[in-house]
Amino acid sequence: ITVRDGRFAGGPVDWLQGFPIFCGLALILGYGLIGATWLVKKTDGETNVWARHCARYLLVLVMIMLGLVSLWVP
Repeated sequence: ITVRDGRFAGGPVDWLQGFPIFCGLALILGYGLIGATWLVKKTDGETNVWARHCARYLLVLVMIMLGLVSLWVP
């Protein structure tokens, strides 16, 4: 974020960069994981099996995103 004299000096699309978009995608995956685990808890049968399958993939993706964000920050 561009700051001059303590005030924002950037443009209206300064948020449209790699890091904010990457964090937004990681957030979407995290919410997907929360939703999948909620379905695992609240359903049974075919829906429960599907939610477990989705949760496994989402967990792996969230862990990868967390690792990449942690490496990107420093």
